[in-house]
Amino acid sequence: MDESSSIYSRFLNKAKAAPEPQLQPPVFVEPSVAYQPSGTKRLVVSATSKGGVGKSYVTINLCEWFRSLEVPFVAFDPDWCNSTLTRFFTEAEFIDISEAVHLDNVIRAFERTDLVLTDGVGSLQMKFIDWLEETRVFDLRKQLSLDITMLLIIEEDKETVFQAGQAAQRVGDRADWLVVRNLKTSPVTEIYDNSNARKSLLDLGAKEITLERLPWNLNSIIQKSSKSIGALVEDESIFFLERQRMRSYQQRLFDEFASAREYLLPGALIAPAPPEAEPEPEEPPKSLKKASISRPRVPPAEV
Repeated sequence: MDESSSIYSRFLNKAKAAPEPQLQPPVFVEPSVAYQPSGTKRLVVSATSKGGVGKSYVTINLCEWFRSLEVPFVAFDPDWCNSTLTRFFTEAEFIDISEAVHLDNVIRAFERTDLVLTDGVGSLQMKFIDWLEETRVFDLRKQLSLDITMLLIIEEDKETVFQAGQAAQRVGDRADWLVVRNLKTSPVTEIYDNSNARKSLLDLGAKEITLERLPWNLNSIIQKSSKSIGALVEDESIFFLERQRMRSYQQRLFDEFASAREYLLPGALIAPAPPEAEPEPEEPPKSLKKASISRPRVPPAEV
C-alpha cells in the first residue's frame, strides 16, 4: 500500500470513530453584528393565571419586537389546548408542563441564547412559580447571571388584580415586575389603579405599560388569516390602508415595550437612556413677526 493510500485509510478510520455531531436547535433570529452577550441573561415569565386576558397576544407581539431588534431568543408555548403562540409564531417550542421536570428545558435554553420567554397557560400558570421555587432558581439568580421578569396582564377585572397581588406577595423582590394594562375590554383599569395589589407591586419597583385595544376590523383580519401583525404589515393582499393602521398600532405597542426594555432584554442590550437635550427656542411664525411691527392698521383700498 503506497503512502497516499495509507493516509486515506487512517482518515476513514478516524472518521468512523468520531462521534456524530449533535445538532443544536436553531435560534429564532440570527444575532446582529452589534449583539454582544454580557453574561446577564433574562427570563420573562407570564404570571397571570386567568384565561382570555391577552397573555398569548402580548407574548406574540413581544416576539415580534425582539425580532425587530434582531435579538436572539427562545420562546416556549405551554398551552396544549390552544397553542396560540405556536399558531402565530411557528418558531415557538412546545413545552409540556404537566410534570415540573419538563420545565428544566427553560433553563437549558440559556445554553443557546441570553433571552427566554414563556407564554401562559391559564389555571396552570402557577406551576411556573412552583417550579422556580422548587429548583431554587430564584435564589440562584446571581450564580446563573439571570434576571427574571414576571409579566402580569391586567384588565378591568377583579380576578386578574387579585392574582397579581397573590403573585407579588409570593415572589416579592426575587424578580422584576412588568404590568401590562390591557384595554381590550375597558378604556380604564380603575380596579387595579385603586388596589392594594398595585401598591405592593409599585413598592417592588414594578414598571407599568399600556396595551391599547386593537380595532375590531384589524382583529378580524388577524383571526381569519392566523397571521401576526408583523406578518400582515408585509402582506400585500391586505388593503394598504389597513396595513398602515396595523403598522401604526404596532409602532405604538413597540414604543411601550421599549419604555420597559430594562425589564425585557438581557443586560448587554439595556443601553443607558441618552441625556435629554434642552429644547431649542422655537422661531415665531411669520404672522406673529408681522403682527409685532408697531404701526396703525390701514384698511385696503378695495375689499
